[in-house]
Amino acid sequence: MNRNLFISHSSYDKKIIEILSNLIRRVSLNQIHIWYSNDQRVNGGFLVGDNWFGSILNNLKNSQAVISFITPNSNNNPWILYESGYAEALENTKLIPLKFLMNISEISIPLQQKQIFSFTTLDEANVFLKKVLDVYNILYDEEIYSSYVLICLNQMRDCYKSKTELADESPYDALSKKIDSYFELVLNNMKFSREEVQTEYEVLLEYINIEGNKVSEYLKINSSVKVSDILDSVYFILNGKVEPYKYLETWIIKEKGEKRYVVVSDVQNLILARDILGSVK
Repeated sequence: MNRNLFISHSSYDKKIIEILSNLIRRVSLNQIHIWYSNDQRVNGGFLVGDNWFGSILNNLKNSQAVISFITPNSNNNPWILYESGYAEALENTKLIPLKFLMNISEISIPLQQKQIFSFTTLDEANVFLKKVLDVYNILYDEEIYSSYVLICLNQMRDCYKSKTELADESPYDALSKKIDSYFELVLNNMKFSREEVQTEYEVLLEYINIEGNKVSEYLKINSSVKVSDILDSVYFILNGKVEPYKYLETWIIKEKGEKRYVVVSDVQNLILARDILGSVK
């Protein structure tokens, strides 16, 4: 049986994740294969020729557990939320949020609904490791490993740096460059002509309600409405009609005219809704 573990994290925390992943490998006696995007080992992270997005999804699907590593650097990060939501929607995958140097009240609301583990003290670290290894039916020997866990915990604290501190050293890592380039290309390819845009119009939203009936609602779009505004409206319309996290799997919006997908969470606050959603014909 394959024992795969996916760690969702911010690239700003890659040094901390390296320590954490090595710790899990050691206490599990290398019985768990750990995947995270910034793994610098020859056979780790993205391999030569990998499609980064496809690689992320494949490793999520093949993992029995996904750790969402939440720090001040990663809290509210759209990629962390996306990967967490995707993992939650998988039938045979356990989502394990782990906070580090964070107050639980500051954590994003979607993840607050889950049991959140902490990695601040030795006792908390031991509880977390015991829970993770239990997913793979591996016993954790707290007495043998506690001293090593404490060393790793102190190393993680010592090497933590905020986004601001890291920005001066290395503004982008390899993955960040790929993601930034991708969405820059998306934005640059959007053609917009002011003469063709109506001042205000409506788009049609159709969905099946819990009684199985088709419902049609109309959303207004004008020159100031962003994609994020539309997605917020859709959320409130569907709230209570879809399960938590399932929206990532089931209610991706598709524009009927050109069959384009509307959900682009990473840049939804930058894109005008009129650039994506045409008026009802």
